[in-house]
Amino acid sequence: MRKQTGNNKRSAGTVRGTAAAAAAALLLSLSACGAKTAASDGKPAAETETASLAEEQTAGETGTETEAADGGTGETYTPEITPFEDIFHSFTLNDTDGNEVTEAVLSDSDLTMVNIWATFCNPCLKEMPDLGALNKEYQEAGKSFQIIGLVMDGFKVEADGRITEDPEMIETARSLITQTGADYLHLIPTGDFAYSLVASGQAQSVPTTLFVDSQGNMIGKPVLGSRSADNWKVIIDEKLEKTGQQN
Repeated sequence: MRKQTGNNKRSAGTVRGTAAAAAAALLLSLSACGAKTAASDGKPAAETETASLAEEQTAGETGTETEAADGGTGETYTPEITPFEDIFHSFTLNDTDGNEVTEAVLSDSDLTMVNIWATFCNPCLKEMPDLGALNKEYQEAGKSFQIIGLVMDGFKVEADGRITEDPEMIETARSLITQTGADYLHLIPTGDFAYSLVASGQAQSVPTTLFVDSQGNMIGKPVLGSRSADNWKVIIDEKLEKTGQQN
């Protein structure tokens, strides 16, 4: 890990006492799908079916060390928390086939749509056939655009607080990807990347969708909830126009 410096990193003392608890809360607080919530981009609630991931993932933040479940040694993993707006500037994750993927994948397109989903989430699965079709449609039209999925329940929390891949859940995700035709790249959030995403509070429900440019800079606010293909086209075209203005 790199040394934590400056105001953009949470102190090791704060993170040490809450990291494992926050990640465990994320996994334990998975609730039933189909909840309807207001969207961050102002879309009507009827258009934004979501499933809650965690209601209080930062509860109990005290800044003290948490006793590990590995024999009571008191040693826990201390992640390096990256600010949400910088999370895609540098990362190394595996896809669902076990291949290593870095931030370089973003340089292939002016605009990348990052769809955060989970295997238990019906609204996620319902829109994935449309996302697969849209990804193909835009690429066949020569647009500098791609979709990448983030499987939010494809990881597990180890006794010392490390976030690692969950092979069983990844296999489930692979099956669902095939069934829905969402045959674009899907990544498994692990390690400091997963902790940073959890700490940001931007992945408390699924699906949540982010847009980033070729350098990993966020474009606009996260989009909460599922959308129809036509609604996604409007949003994607607006984002593509914005990246064109910026480049």
